[in-house]
Amino acid sequence: MLSTLNRINNYLVRWLVRKYKRFKRKRARAREALNRHTRRFPGLFAHWKLVKP
Repeated sequence: MLSTLNRINNYLVRWLVRKYKRFKRKRARAREALNRHTRRFPGLFAHWKLVKP
């Protein structure tokens, strides 16, 4: 189950890369942005209570 939840986080990173130009070719920055959002808004996605990106 945890691998499925981590896959959701990977899809979120991919979405960030496609949506915002500043993350093009900078997947690590997109992952950092997702980590910042998890700390700021821990209840944004239900699966973040089980796994952290």
